[in-house]
Amino acid sequence: MSGVPDRPRLLDAMAAIGMAPPGDSKTFLMPKAAKRILDPSVVVVLGARGSGKSSLAAFLTEHGGDPNEARANADAHGFPRSNYIDAFSQRGVNHADANVLDAFVRDATEEGLRDYWLYWLFVQCAKERKRLSLGRTPTSATDNELANLLKTGREDPVRLSETDSETRVAVVAAMDRFETDLVTTSKEASAIPSSFTAVYDDLDMVGAFEPSVRLRFIRALLGLWTSFSTRYRHIRAKIFLPADLFDLRLFDTLDVSKLMGRAERLEWDVPSLYRLVLRQLGAQGDDVRGWLESFGVTFREQGTNGWIPDEPSDEATKRWLTETLRSVVAVNGTRSTVQQWIPNRLRDGRDRVAPRSMLGFFRESARLAQSRAPRAHWNRLLAVDDAVSALEVVGSRRVEEVREVYEWVDRLLALKGRALPMTRTDIEALLEHDSLDAPKPTPPRDGRTVTTELIRMGMLREIGAGERLDVPDLFVRHFGVLRRDATE
Repeated sequence: MSGVPDRPRLLDAMAAIGMAPPGDSKTFLMPKAAKRILDPSVVVVLGARGSGKSSLAAFLTEHGGDPNEARANADAHGFPRSNYIDAFSQRGVNHADANVLDAFVRDATEEGLRDYWLYWLFVQCAKERKRLSLGRTPTSATDNELANLLKTGREDPVRLSETDSETRVAVVAAMDRFETDLVTTSKEASAIPSSFTAVYDDLDMVGAFEPSVRLRFIRALLGLWTSFSTRYRHIRAKIFLPADLFDLRLFDTLDVSKLMGRAERLEWDVPSLYRLVLRQLGAQGDDVRGWLESFGVTFREQGTNGWIPDEPSDEATKRWLTETLRSVVAVNGTRSTVQQWIPNRLRDGRDRVAPRSMLGFFRESARLAQSRAPRAHWNRLLAVDDAVSALEVVGSRRVEEVREVYEWVDRLLALKGRALPMTRTDIEALLEHDSLDAPKPTPPRDGRTVTTELIRMGMLREIGAGERLDVPDLFVRHFGVLRRDATE
């Protein structure tokens, strides 16, 4: 068709996807699970690393300051209106530096950590109350003093935890007034939502190399909101956590049933993941969007959010992917349709495909294709070699993300050169100690525990009843694993 972008232009567009800041309004796609996740009763949002938690948190907080924009986005994406406030994240960086917080958490008492989170929440509420002119200006010395701790809290979080019971009672009383003012003012001014939602993200930045420090910090926050989520109806929280950090066996001071009842998971199905890729490709320009529309993909313009694709039909997805790669992909003796081959190779051991992995696959495939000389009579954007090599890049980056929290993931290097699947017992024996290829020694931990944790995190996959284990395709090249013949 006339006006179709040439191959270099399309590769440039594909190589740019996944590079926008988290929550960018032109590339963000609201997940299907948002209606459940953003329900006022939900406090904890769980998701695998790379599942889009930070993108959702950023979209909520960065596009909720202006009441008109907040209302438009809530109506367009179908989620409850609220004043979504960045209460803790690397984006806002209103809090103290990670090194400062590490030292503080390491030495603080459990009560001191809880008070830190209480006062930090109050500071956010005080800022929002002032911005929206809710109720009367605080007049008590306690309120004024705490509101002015914002700057000090960034530099010395200890100041937020040094208090007494009288001050603590005064802070909670001020929070109670804020709850009342939200309801009263929203009735008088319909543009103002009747709720305030504190959004917490990037909590694993604290104690990055000391899991016990990170655990104490998160446990104190969850403890605060276990109480406040029943005390308040209009002051709410959304605490975004990697699923592997929400191990209720570790939170023995909390009411487990309450936490489980107020947690939801952020997960994506394959059609939504392909729609996310189309969303980001469509944002690259009218010519690229026109190319996608030639396969039957439809877009609708949504104000400041740009062009959003409708969920494509299976046939439209097949036509687009066939033109991008090919209709059937044959690698290492296996054959499957392209729309099945891509997610099958990106799944972890829990059968989850992370949005970050899907976007990274297309981006890295395009970058590899750009570095190769075009073949004669080229009729597709990507070669199978580009796609296979991109899987290795995406898998290695996923391993790096896991290593930031669990250094012993490198024990899987002990499987290098070995044919899998293997019996669980054999793998447990191999993972008993660090391999000779491990970059650094990891703390002593028995092979059975390491194996169980790697299964939970999706780095290993159980086969059948779990007596045999395998490494997902996504990580095979990184760890140098071999495949057994299908007849064995």
